[in-house]
Amino acid sequence: MKQLIHGELKYDHLIGLEFDHGTRDCYEMLRSIFKYNLDIDLSPYARPDDWWIQGMNLYQENFHKEGFSVVDILPDMSNLRILDVPLIGLPDARSPAKTVTNHCAIYVGNGKIIHHRPGKLSQEIRYAGLYKNCTTCVVRHKDVPDLLPKDFKTLDVLDYILPHKRELIMRALNDRNSTEAKD
Repeated sequence: MKQLIHGELKYDHLIGLEFDHGTRDCYEMLRSIFKYNLDIDLSPYARPDDWWIQGMNLYQENFHKEGFSVVDILPDMSNLRILDVPLIGLPDARSPAKTVTNHCAIYVGNGKIIHHRPGKLSQEIRYAGLYKNCTTCVVRHKDVPDLLPKDFKTLDVLDYILPHKRELIMRALNDRNSTEAKD
């Protein structure tokens, strides 16, 4: 099994970059983090602009070829591991009936993902709201080790909030993330 090349997960060099489809986008971020941290080469795929509107489903068609398999952790995501990859179907207002898996993020631990969307700088954010709710599946690469100590336990603070209050919080987060996604 591979070990991290640098001893710890490094991704700061991938944060704050301008988006450029095909060269600096969510898939290229995935390729970079896997190459830089584990020396795993993921294939480059040619992808036309707006491929998801054209009826292509590139993530679903190719993740198995790259050594990924679906991890059965939906819906609560409590068993996410560092470098798991949420595949996300973000709605596109230009074609709302054709939502396919059109985005990926990389789980970096502590409830956070890194990702890169059109019109935005690449960023590290909490894995919640729109991104979590639009996740179609989570995939894990066969050569990625479990990077958490065996005695490490993760807690989701939402598990300790009364259900009716949790629903209000989630609605507010989704509304905020929807507003941010439109900006």
